[in-house]
Amino acid sequence: MAVTIKVQDKSEIDALKELSGNGAEAGAGSNLAPLIDELGQIDEEVVNLQASIDETVKKIAQYNARAKELREQLADAAYDSPDESGIKQGQAYIADIGTASRSREVTDKKRLLEILGVEQFLALASFKLGDLDRYLTEPQRDEVIETKRDRTKRTIKTRRKA
Repeated sequence: MAVTIKVQDKSEIDALKELSGNGAEAGAGSNLAPLIDELGQIDEEVVNLQASIDETVKKIAQYNARAKELREQLADAAYDSPDESGIKQGQAYIADIGTASRSREVTDKKRLLEILGVEQFLALASFKLGDLDRYLTEPQRDEVIETKRDRTKRTIKTRRKA
């Protein structure tokens, strides 16, 4: 829907510019103003909550570090064999202790390439982009890595008007 406004003199043009916002600043009449104000209010609330969250996160990190130490001690002391599992009891708690986990990794990549063949090997291969950044020049990276812009991941910061 288009709206046509007939303006008689410069003072009316200045008044309309002031109402609608001009250039980089969105005025009170701008259709962005409610979005900007809501975002600013949310940003202020988040800043106010952040201090208590930081304290809680620090406390949780300390608890998690101690829990990790205790789990390692229990895992080492509970059973002789990594394949054993069972239940151990404390005064107030019971611990279900499972078998030791297994980890696997490829130890001979050249042999794997021979077994799979080049095409299947390349189909399965994956690379950390940070590693490629260290090994390739910028022109080489431009040949093999696609970079896309995601318009929803734009940085937007708000601040209270003076």
